[in-house]
Amino acid sequence: MILAHYLLSTPISFKENVINVLTVEEPRTLRSFLTQLTAQQQGDEGGFVLSDKSGILEFSKYAAVITDAFGMTLNSKNIRSRLEKQAVSYAEGHERELTCALNAVNELGALTAMDFSENVACSFVETADLIKTLGFYIDEEGLELPQKALEYMRIYRSFFGTRLFVFCGLKAYLSQDELSGLYKSICYEKFDVLLIESSYREPVLPIEINRIIDADLCEIDGDH
Repeated sequence: MILAHYLLSTPISFKENVINVLTVEEPRTLRSFLTQLTAQQQGDEGGFVLSDKSGILEFSKYAAVITDAFGMTLNSKNIRSRLEKQAVSYAEGHERELTCALNAVNELGALTAMDFSENVACSFVETADLIKTLGFYIDEEGLELPQKALEYMRIYRSFFGTRLFVFCGLKAYLSQDELSGLYKSICYEKFDVLLIESSYREPVLPIEINRIIDADLCEIDGDH
């Protein structure tokens, strides 16, 4: 898979065991890149083109752009909806327990309705209703930023088929050990990741391929 832009001399190529880092030191260009990426994630137009051997890919379908590392949520409305849908499927695999639970809840509802002196009825609970009541969610407690970023990628690939993850400014918040550990996990799970930074940060880890657009809009190989 590759990501191209008219300001880049060559497309960014995503390969196994490699982390691509793009440093954009010119503020207006960095702002333009992030604005375009965010817009394209929402289905609007922009200058980035994502493709693979089969052709051009729909950016909004296959890419996730994280401009605020601390704003990552593992329990968005879309994720909770997918969790509930998957939980219904899993629950139906426990047929005996599910039947017992539904029967017990519905029996309780019927008995409770009979306790009223008024003519009261209740709605019978279906599997989806029961699952919604259980309130499945992703447990974020205790997750440090590297673990949260990794879990975010796992969830989005599993639930939405996301193939490319673009993190903006992530390196600024991670120690070298944290970054090295995150890189190791990214490579193990074969995620395609692009880090966009506003300044060149050393030391450069061997797994990184660095590209710099400096203040004069000159493109430099950051590995040399």
